[in-house]
Amino acid sequence: MNTKLLVGLGAVAIAVGAYVTTQSSSSSSIAMEQLEYVPADTAVFWGQLTPFEQQKYLSFMPEELRQVQNIEEITGLLRKENDKHLDFVATLLEQYNLAMTSPEQMKAILGMGDTVRSVFYTVGLLPTLRYELADPEAFQRTIKMAAKDAEITYQEDTLDGVALTRYQLEFAPEAKIELITSVQGQWVTTTFNTPINTEADLKVALGIAKPAQSLAQSGKLEQYNTQFGFDGSSIAFLNHVAIVDGITANKQSDLTRMLNNLLQLGGGTEKLAAVRAPECQADYSEIANLWPATVLGTKNIQFTNSAIDFEVDTVVVGKDAELMKALGSIRGFIPAHVTNGEEKVLGFGYGVDVAKVAPLVNTLWGRFTKAEFKCSELVALQQQAKQNSPMAIAMMTGMANSVKGVSASVFDLVMEPNDQGMPEPKTFDALVTLSAEDPLVLVNTVKGLAPMLGQIQIPEDGTPVSINQYIPSPQPLGMDIKLAVKGDHLVLFTGEKATIIAEKMASQALETNGMTHFSMDMQAFLAPMLEAAKATGQPMPEGIDAFLQQNMVFEFSMDVADHGLVFGTDMKLKKL
Repeated sequence: MNTKLLVGLGAVAIAVGAYVTTQSSSSSSIAMEQLEYVPADTAVFWGQLTPFEQQKYLSFMPEELRQVQNIEEITGLLRKENDKHLDFVATLLEQYNLAMTSPEQMKAILGMGDTVRSVFYTVGLLPTLRYELADPEAFQRTIKMAAKDAEITYQEDTLDGVALTRYQLEFAPEAKIELITSVQGQWVTTTFNTPINTEADLKVALGIAKPAQSLAQSGKLEQYNTQFGFDGSSIAFLNHVAIVDGITANKQSDLTRMLNNLLQLGGGTEKLAAVRAPECQADYSEIANLWPATVLGTKNIQFTNSAIDFEVDTVVVGKDAELMKALGSIRGFIPAHVTNGEEKVLGFGYGVDVAKVAPLVNTLWGRFTKAEFKCSELVALQQQAKQNSPMAIAMMTGMANSVKGVSASVFDLVMEPNDQGMPEPKTFDALVTLSAEDPLVLVNTVKGLAPMLGQIQIPEDGTPVSINQYIPSPQPLGMDIKLAVKGDHLVLFTGEKATIIAEKMASQALETNGMTHFSMDMQAFLAPMLEAAKATGQPMPEGIDAFLQQNMVFEFSMDVADHGLVFGTDMKLKKL
């Protein structure tokens, strides 16, 4: 796929991705009738549980990014395949683009109002999407129009008195699949009817019948909100236990039954015979229960007329307290210039206690090689691991045992083409930090391995020294690059702001505060690159200018907590 298509589809991803966010809610209880129709053992779930202000969000996006870029090219490629199902998709994409031109068109074509709620889940292997619309019939009309345009046949029907529309999808003669849509009140349900499900499954998917135990009854969402500090607005999860047990048939479930039916259509269930051996069922189930789920939820959402700020955490839930403690032992130090709200173009911090890396690897290796597996596949992996000693890790990290982290921040960046027409920095203000116990000892150790660095004398009192003369050709572009020891930190910096922050590093004590933190001001970082590239005459993808009009600051972090691996995302979006 070419760059133009990627830019176009990327714009859609931004709009669709916004649906995981909404306004903040402090309530721990969840009052949403639709959750009573979601099976408690659903393998996948995503819910926009409170109304998402989609029109307000879209007002922050440049008009070009609300639509699929290069729509004619994309739909042309789809229709070139001479497949009515792809023709159906092409028409829907065209209607989506038209809908994104105004709130009035969104309502007329997609039935969407100012806000939306929605849930996605599975009934066994059946995917089900339910969403609340201002005008559900408008959405139905658009789907029917696209079907007629693609010559996909459909029929109106009822199931237990509930009206629905069946669209016949003909992928293969033996695989008769129906796309089904149904309207109940303001809610539209979209699901499928396939050879592997029963009518009872379809009733649950359509919200006609309730499952034996519902997600609402399980209290799982409330538990996740409380345990992980979510605000209850939007939440999603991947149920590792249900997926593993479904594949291994460790427990009978709708997922196992439908998977068996699918395998029978393809020749038989013997393809999974190895993992369905009793000893493998037990081993894989035990592993899955130690890592039962991946959960995503909103933590803090703020909407104003000029800015949006939202925080989302993703947690890979870990139940093995001993293992989580071992993983957390290598957490290191990330300085404030990376994690604070200080304006910068780019920031990255990697906190790691190098002295603890080798012990961690030994612990992980020992736990795996000594585990009492009975499953032949796991035993084979175990034997292979026993042949690879982790001693090499200890040797590699031994000389850097005092290191607690490394980080970098770029505070200003201006790019211009040089005499050869290539982009190069005209202004560069940046700081690199190596944090360690007694950093001078570490420097002297490195000097012993690299004699060329022996000429650099770093004062113990923190006075910076210029190192331009020691940097191999070509010389820095008018930059005065300095090196200094500031407390527990070795700092390499250039530029006015970096100089000020480098001085502050002397007062920052080493503390265990994280593993990874990354931030980027999209416009400040990418715009100079784009302008410099334009100046060289390089062709730019259509739509890239609109993409850069997104005044967005993005932050990402990864850490280890008692309850699992935590991946944090914070996005701030401002109107230009």
